[in-house]
Amino acid sequence: MKDHKDDTIVLDGIEIPLESVFAKYLDPISKAVEKSYQIAKKLQKKIDGNIEWDLPNADDISHLISSAEAYIKAFEDLRKFVADNVTKVPDLKTVPLTKEMLDDLTSQLETVKKMPFY
Repeated sequence: MKDHKDDTIVLDGIEIPLESVFAKYLDPISKAVEKSYQIAKKLQKKIDGNIEWDLPNADDISHLISSAEAYIKAFEDLRKFVADNVTKVPDLKTVPLTKEMLDDLTSQLETVKKMPFY
């Protein structure tokens, strides 16, 4: 992103800062990461200089799963945007997202969702 901070793209005749295009997709990812971090932070305790973890309860796990779903959806939306616009904006091909990567993440999340945690 830093390399392309001042780049602009033209979509439907309108010049748009590339950074603002990515912000639309990265903001939900940032929110999901922050939510997950807050849950993980409350589970972490420092005892005698060592880090120990409490077990997450069902509500914590539910929130972590929701965050993971939001994360995957935001990346899928970004991947679709890139696929739809890469011919107009060749620099988008440098975005390292593939359908296979997201399918793998989705599969892993589905496995977690099938686990009994209540």
